[in-house]
Amino acid sequence: MLGGRWDDGGPRGDEAEAVQDLLDDGDLHGALALAEKNLRGEPDSPEAWEDKGDVMYDMRRYRKAAGAYRRALRISPDQHEVVVKAGLAYEALGMHEKATGYYTAAMRLSPDDPVSMTNKANCLRMLGKRGWKHRAVELVEKALVLAPEDRDTLEVAFDVMSNAGMHEKALQVMTRMLEADPEDPRLWACRSDEMCVTGRHDAALTDADRGIRIDPDCDHAWSARANALAGLGRIRDAMRSIQRALEAVPNSPYNWICKARILKAAGMEGPAAEALFVAVSIDPDQAAELDDPAWGGQRDEVAGRIAACDPALWERPGRRGGG
Repeated sequence: MLGGRWDDGGPRGDEAEAVQDLLDDGDLHGALALAEKNLRGEPDSPEAWEDKGDVMYDMRRYRKAAGAYRRALRISPDQHEVVVKAGLAYEALGMHEKATGYYTAAMRLSPDDPVSMTNKANCLRMLGKRGWKHRAVELVEKALVLAPEDRDTLEVAFDVMSNAGMHEKALQVMTRMLEADPEDPRLWACRSDEMCVTGRHDAALTDADRGIRIDPDCDHAWSARANALAGLGRIRDAMRSIQRALEAVPNSPYNWICKARILKAAGMEGPAAEALFVAVSIDPDQAAELDDPAWGGQRDEVAGRIAACDPALWERPGRRGGG
């Protein structure tokens, strides 16, 4: 959930507080009924529209949430917290361009808000437009100064820096997260993956094993272990580890991509293509894996295998054909 309204020190009506209390208790239908009752009584109340947006967001009805927040902002345009929430709703809809606009507006209203900075940085990363890396990294670095211990800020900073190719900085951020929460196996897995990117496969294996010791059923830790072992040339051990990851979470496209890469490294082009097809069948966006130069001359062949299984998975808007 959104976590309630930012505390701006202003007065709060009993009805609005009651909606938030119901949301906190997980009573979404009760919260919706009360929010709609409040709106019937005060149709021009920005707080009532904000509450309606919060309920819709928690119900994952993001389009209706965005509409409610827009109504609140038409009545009272300078509500920083509502501007941010509108951005979150559009981001949840995958409308990153529009979300970016709201986060930019939120930063104008509150220039030192790390939430708006990290959210905008994440949208810039998702949009991937020319020049996004410099701006996104600049935003998360500023946010880290303002909120150095905030978990959400650290997570976005890690993703942005990793995707921008700033792997040493990403490792520094992940190390800070591990210092705060050393018992989270997925953090060890994330640092292991980043270690692999920088060629430190022994250290990557150590981190992955640490994650597995914390939680033997953590699929990400097993896939990270597989990546590290593949980097060390231990293909058979890598295959055993990725199988453990797939046993834990068989419908993870990331695990199937990992398996495809290991099979590709072993020279097993056919099985690699089949594993990639499974990943694409779970999540069509995984077809972007074929843009990786590692597939080299096999790119068209693998794309053809995917298309032969189900052309719709490959020939969709935004993707190149296999021919």
